[in-house]
Amino acid sequence: ICDLIYPEELKMADHFEYEEDFETDDFDIKKNESEIYDENDDQMINSFEDLPVKIEFVLGKKIMNLYEIDELCAKRIISLLSESEKNIEIRVNGALTGYG
Repeated sequence: ICDLIYPEELKMADHFEYEEDFETDDFDIKKNESEIYDENDDQMINSFEDLPVKIEFVLGKKIMNLYEIDELCAKRIISLLSESEKNIEIRVNGALTGYG
């Protein structure tokens, strides 16, 4: 019914379609093993603890047209779905890692 593909025959392009399909659990990252270059800050990172991480707490999302965006001003109230505060997304480097 199906052909078996052994690891040595498997090409990455044949197996992964999307970036989120990559599994990174096999990588062994050790503290202070080597210096890492951060492209965003143009600096060397000397330890694992120095890696920059972007953390987001997303209360809600709303689609607006350009007119509505142009009308935004300080103290303007933007309505969200009810109980949005109970469904906050926690994202680390853009990946959903939790909610609550």
